[in-house]
Amino acid sequence: MSLLSTTYVPMLKEFYKGVWVHLHQLLKEWHSIFKDLKVIVGPIYEKSYDVPSHVIGNVDKVKIPSHFFMIILRCKVKQGGSCEDFTPLSFILPHRMDVTNCQNYNEYLTDNEARIRDIELMTGFEFFHNLKVEKALELRTFLPNGLWTL
Repeated sequence: MSLLSTTYVPMLKEFYKGVWVHLHQLLKEWHSIFKDLKVIVGPIYEKSYDVPSHVIGNVDKVKIPSHFFMIILRCKVKQGGSCEDFTPLSFILPHRMDVTNCQNYNEYLTDNEARIRDIELMTGFEFFHNLKVEKALELRTFLPNGLWTL
């Protein structure tokens, strides 16, 4: 499994050491089963005026994300060594110090599954613009229903 990071953003230590580390452990386990995974991760900044922006630093104020998203694609149909179809699993995770509602991490992740289209709306990004329209719409509007089984 390889990792490419192009940008770093602030992350709460409790969030990182909790659900984020757990999700990365799941990624390692899924990689051992499904082999070819594509993962896209990024911050989401709250755009609502009801929620104040949090910043760190006195001079260069750095915004703290209100959420993080993760999109994971696993190969569904492989032909001739290349993947022709993907199964998505995606999350919008509130950037909090703790998992709320007395949930374990898997329950928390399942409750925060989201459509890729929801991530696009919250970030302004557009994913899969290089795919055929029908396939892009299928991936964007797919609503996950539980974590992948190990």
